[in-house]
Amino acid sequence: VICVDDGSTDGSLKILQRFAARDSRVQVIEHRVNQGLPVARNTGMEAARGSYLFFLDSDDRLQPDILRKAAEEAVSSGADIVATRARAFLSEPGDPAWEKRVEGINAWLSSYGALRARQLGPEAIAGDPPTPGVAWGKLFSRRFIDRNALRFMPYRNTHEDEGFWL
Repeated sequence: VICVDDGSTDGSLKILQRFAARDSRVQVIEHRVNQGLPVARNTGMEAARGSYLFFLDSDDRLQPDILRKAAEEAVSSGADIVATRARAFLSEPGDPAWEKRVEGINAWLSSYGALRARQLGPEAIAGDPPTPGVAWGKLFSRRFIDRNALRFMPYRNTHEDEGFWL
């Protein structure tokens, strides 16, 4: 897990450092000055050494086994991108801040030839749609990212993932 603290002022860095002290799999990278989400994501991508990348925003929650399921699907299908299903919800009753909860896999996408999609079971048809043209909620193969030299456009802090996704 790579956590990029992008110049936070709310104590987030100390929380991340405590997690990293308890678990050697957690790596914390500090930007002393806020550079924006695209730069933070690029920093994390550069530090990543695994075969897959998954972007998790501060307002996301994951179903406990979703990354395992996504990785299994990527390996078994050879997909470059495994998209998940997500649902927006309120953090607390009456709280205006929406959060996203990634709950299940319902499609895989591949860059080999034409774009292909496959629904995974009846739960994919009912319920929430797959995550749209955003970076979060998807498992990307590192090979695909590197082969296509994909990076986020620096200093585009709204809809920053649209260009990456397209």
